[in-house]
Amino acid sequence: MLADDVALIVGELAANAWGRRQPPIVVMIRFEEASILIEVSDTEPGVIVFSMPEPLRAHGRGFSIVASLADEVGLYADHTGKAVWARLYFHGPVPAGVPPAA
Repeated sequence: MLADDVALIVGELAANAWGRRQPPIVVMIRFEEASILIEVSDTEPGVIVFSMPEPLRAHGRGFSIVASLADEVGLYADHTGKAVWARLYFHGPVPAGVPPAA
């Protein structure tokens, strides 16, 4: 279900930001014409390096989970901070209650 995927992606990206960076951390969810964009950003400069987790390690699988659920994922960084984002496309009719794109 789309709502479950959105909740899991928000949780994984926010937990990653909280565990490795300093506040403020901003979570943004934007409904677009055919998709939902989820973005988690912070103000710490630098880039994020994702790597494959070790088989017996308890952490490190969050981004892999996000990438498997989302239709697109990415990140951007500049001198003001960085953001990780995920996009899920609506496959079928737009769910009731989703506001029209601006």
